[in-house]
Amino acid sequence: MAKDYYATLGIEKTATPEEIKKAFRKKALEHHPDRAEDKETAEAKFKEINEAYAVLSDEQKRRQYDMFGSDRFRQQFSQDDIFRGANVGNIEDILGDMGFGGDVFSRIFGRFSGRGRPGQQSHGFEGGGFPGFGGSPHAQQQPRAISHITVGFHEAVNGSERSIAIGPPGGPSRNLKIKIPPGTRDGTQLRLRGQGGAAPPGGQPEDLYLEIRVAPHSRFSWRGDRDLEIEVAVDAIELMLGTSIAIPTLQFGDKRIKIPAGTQPGTSIRLKGFGVPGSDSRSAGDLYAVIRVSIRENLTDEQKSALEALRLPSD
Repeated sequence: MAKDYYATLGIEKTATPEEIKKAFRKKALEHHPDRAEDKETAEAKFKEINEAYAVLSDEQKRRQYDMFGSDRFRQQFSQDDIFRGANVGNIEDILGDMGFGGDVFSRIFGRFSGRGRPGQQSHGFEGGGFPGFGGSPHAQQQPRAISHITVGFHEAVNGSERSIAIGPPGGPSRNLKIKIPPGTRDGTQLRLRGQGGAAPPGGQPEDLYLEIRVAPHSRFSWRGDRDLEIEVAVDAIELMLGTSIAIPTLQFGDKRIKIPAGTQPGTSIRLKGFGVPGSDSRSAGDLYAVIRVSIRENLTDEQKSALEALRLPSD
């Protein structure tokens, strides 16, 4: 079932980290089991609130949640994944500031094995499991299988399918078809369930985590999560008089836009819908053309005379 973490905390998608923390405090106070008559219902709501905060308070998890959308995020990442690397100490400190002990968190969720505590480094989805959500102390200490794949910038923006060969070093390999979601950023990890290797006796095959490396583009770059940017050089005289130019895009070929007279270098002109393609849950991103000035060389005498006529008198 899709989960809207923003709706759970009652915030907008543009919420700042401080607004997210403030909303979590408010919701945690409202639904804290120690304050409720129906403790079973309150604990279920309290779990949802903490899960939403664990994702949205973590920059990497929030970016991937925004990128995948609710349904695909839940398909890629289990609750165990969501709480890996979560700053439990921060959550417990917030509850403590509100006058509640951390015991309710431990009672409902279990405890991390020292993960996410103040002074320890967290690496996104790396780290131990979360006992309250199906993890086990043994599973937490097993190294995760990580493979890497490099894709082109065009593939990362628009999404694509790849066939990859996986298998032990020097051993037989098998081909696996994977989907690269539109808007995939460098460092994104995709979880391939049961593809990490042979199952241990009496156990399940481990998962394979595929880390995506995105090759840089010679002209395009990211501008936020779903927007793109491209620099275009325009002749100085054309900027003064106004003109139209063709802007390359990653999906629809060239797009001609107007440059108003007097446009200043550094101006960004927005091409709506020409960024990361849209999906069922998210609208398409935009492309921003950043105007840079180019200066003509080898002017004719006639051109020089015309420009001299425009020169402002010195003081």
